[in-house]
Amino acid sequence: MILKASRYSLPIAKIRTSLGDLLGAREYAMLLHAPRLDDMMAALRTTAYGPALRTADVSFATAVRRFRLSKAERLITALPPGALALCRTFLSRFELEALKVILRALVSGTERRRTLSMLQPMPARSVLPIEGLLAARTLEEAAKTLAGTPYAEPLTEGLKSAAEEAVGTNNAPPLSEVEAHLDRSFLIRMSRASDMFAGEERAILRRLLGVLIDVINVLWTERLRKTFHLPPEAAVRRLCPAGFYFDNANKRETLAHWDGEGQPPFVAVGLEEAGGPLRVSLMRMLAREARRPLFAIPFQAGVALSYLVMGDLETADLVALYEGRRWGRDPMQLADTLIRFHGAALAGGEGA
Repeated sequence: MILKASRYSLPIAKIRTSLGDLLGAREYAMLLHAPRLDDMMAALRTTAYGPALRTADVSFATAVRRFRLSKAERLITALPPGALALCRTFLSRFELEALKVILRALVSGTERRRTLSMLQPMPARSVLPIEGLLAARTLEEAAKTLAGTPYAEPLTEGLKSAAEEAVGTNNAPPLSEVEAHLDRSFLIRMSRASDMFAGEERAILRRLLGVLIDVINVLWTERLRKTFHLPPEAAVRRLCPAGFYFDNANKRETLAHWDGEGQPPFVAVGLEEAGGPLRVSLMRMLAREARRPLFAIPFQAGVALSYLVMGDLETADLVALYEGRRWGRDPMQLADTLIRFHGAALAGGEGA
């Protein structure tokens, strides 16, 4: 225990200090009620995001994502090997999103310069062969280019699955099938990265990762059942075989029979504001779960993972705030779309 504490003490102390860089409810209210978008940006420049926002050659979304990714990469470097591997696996979702942008551009025939302009920041240790992917003419060629990376196998499997099922107009198109396999592979890698931990540390991580997987499984199910009208047996095959609420095959089977309307089974107890957008309610549930490890034993990887998850959710909120203010949305309506801090009190300017 003493050795473990010594290995964790410095990086966890730095991460806990950096939690102060995340915005609080008062800062959310300040941004929400700034008279104009320019005033909101001026207020945001007084926070930890200030230096990142002084770069004029990138979009707002790129600037805040780059800040969060860069900060996260610096903070996790001193973590013990297992915790470092877990956090780097989580951050690999940035390159996964970049890969999906490239694959969509390939299918749609988007020209190279436009594709490059759409790419978001990627980890410094990214394994994506960008030039080779941009040169690929088909998804099959892209899969070959990805040989030796974690993405080649799920891309190939996605293409094979789409071909075998002879996807029709009422089913998910081939690219959607490929993306589902890529996302599922990422979640499985996250789940496996937690297997090396033991005791209470493992329990803390498994709960947070389980809820993260639950959220994505529920959103996938809603899309597969409502948008693509897939039957339950087809939907359940696309779900990640892990979770906290959906922790066994029988529960995932029940989820797959959900029609995508109303509250999903098993997680309703963790949701709030019935009748609101399901995605927002699920993300708020994830935000609550992300805070739990901060109040558990002090020296454990859950603190680092919590920081990464909360940073991601805050980035989503800032992009929503920026776009909402840009298009003149009503503060009350905009407050209802936010994740970390939200609702009538925030919209009324009360920083809880």
